[in-house]
Amino acid sequence: MTPIQKQMVDEFEFFKGLEKVYKGLQILCHALTEDQVITDPVAQYDSFEPKLKVRENIYNQRIKMFQNVQFPRLKTYEDYISEFDSKVVKKHEGNLEGIYSEAKDLIMQGRQILNNLQQTETSLRNPSFFSNEELLEIQKIAVTNSLIMAQVKMMRKAEEGVQLGIQIETAEPKNKYVPLLKLVKKPKRN
Repeated sequence: MTPIQKQMVDEFEFFKGLEKVYKGLQILCHALTEDQVITDPVAQYDSFEPKLKVRENIYNQRIKMFQNVQFPRLKTYEDYISEFDSKVVKKHEGNLEGIYSEAKDLIMQGRQILNNLQQTETSLRNPSFFSNEELLEIQKIAVTNSLIMAQVKMMRKAEEGVQLGIQIETAEPKNKYVPLLKLVKKPKRN
């Protein structure tokens, strides 16, 4: 393989691994919102009449930069919601354990892809695209986030009077790809 071909393969595998981790984090956020561990800041607008379409506007603003891309076709907000509902919500029929499990599986699949990329023999890798340290850091964060998810699952029923929360750890900005989650416990408000 030429260096350009190898760089393309490495780049594809790298982003495939990140995609799995991000999908897992998206599903995890959905589960944590359903479990009331994190609050949805947009939820306050959902009950307004007439409908304010705040969620749709946020979605459209985020993907507007891709409107001139011909392929793949840009998904409308309705397409996105129906796809997410069919792939996650209806698939598990409100079973939070199943949703947590799917999130963990996706995060660990992404970690495995990145691990395989890191294990590639040095002569076949293109180290100019990313370093071993970056791959290792992302894998550690994926495992840590999975452990946080397991802690939330165990503690949400065990600790009465405690409100669980998640915050993004920003102390070490050396990782620029995947957020590191941190479990926070607060006394429940009456």
